[in-house]
Amino acid sequence: MAADRVLNRANWSSLQAAQVLLQLLVKAFLPQGPLVIGGDDTLERRRGARIKAKGINRDPVRSSDTQFVKTRGLRWLCLMLLVPVPLAGRLWALPFLTALAPSERYQKQRARQRRRHKTLVDWMKAHRKRAVEPRVVEIATDTAIWYHTGKVPVPLRWVLVRDSQGEFSPLSLLCTDTEVEAMQIVQWFVSRWQVEVTFHEVRQHLGVETQRQWSNLASARTTPVLLGLFSLVTLLAQRLVDQRAPEVQGSGVRQSAWYQKEKATFADALAWVRRHIWCHAQTHAQETFCTSHFKREKQKLQHALWNQMTDLLCYSA
Repeated sequence: MAADRVLNRANWSSLQAAQVLLQLLVKAFLPQGPLVIGGDDTLERRRGARIKAKGINRDPVRSSDTQFVKTRGLRWLCLMLLVPVPLAGRLWALPFLTALAPSERYQKQRARQRRRHKTLVDWMKAHRKRAVEPRVVEIATDTAIWYHTGKVPVPLRWVLVRDSQGEFSPLSLLCTDTEVEAMQIVQWFVSRWQVEVTFHEVRQHLGVETQRQWSNLASARTTPVLLGLFSLVTLLAQRLVDQRAPEVQGSGVRQSAWYQKEKATFADALAWVRRHIWCHAQTHAQETFCTSHFKREKQKLQHALWNQMTDLLCYSA
């Protein structure tokens, strides 16, 4: 298949693709800035002798504060742009750059053994924190100096967050911009929860962890492409909303009997993009989907039935 050749053989740069995607996202959602970028790691559970970069890592889903669970797979580091998306009416985390963060054991086994192993802190230059639920908290803040032997001291603004009810441990946040207000730093930290939502959406709707390729190049490209597809779908869906496309006006936000929502979710955005592509391909359906040159009798479906079938396929594909 052509998609397989693009992933495991074609010559292209994922870094340049990430740069282009980031520029498109900034132009569409944050043309005036400032840019807020969140980074976190996620585990792709994979097995197989031919998958070379896999390692044994902590499973964040199955682990808890009292139980440590290990899983074999690929560990990815993803950078996401945290932006308000108008079609959803809230903040979304849009991936633009995803890189494989292999284990130290794998890097030692490679031919270039002189290459120093990079930890997640080295990759992101930031510490990984947990999100907390909204609640009334006590905040203390001030400035301090981050000092390391052989390096220039860096001024930092620290923020100490304490739960007045004592349900979670005190949390310390650091920011290199000493002019930023303490509440803004806390808001940036809380918005990081959208990163976990994006990881869930790409697994549920875009097929992350279901791919079965095993070559080194395809393994290193497929998951970043699928994560980038989340941002690309969001970008295309927002353009359809801005243009008042019939695909959006006709279907709208899908409701269910047990859950009523006012704003669109990623499932709605994906369905709008699918409907738009399929409707434009309908005029060329004979050339695109033709499997036989025999002439057969044609029967036209009723317009209402056709729309219902299309809507079901948009949400189920």
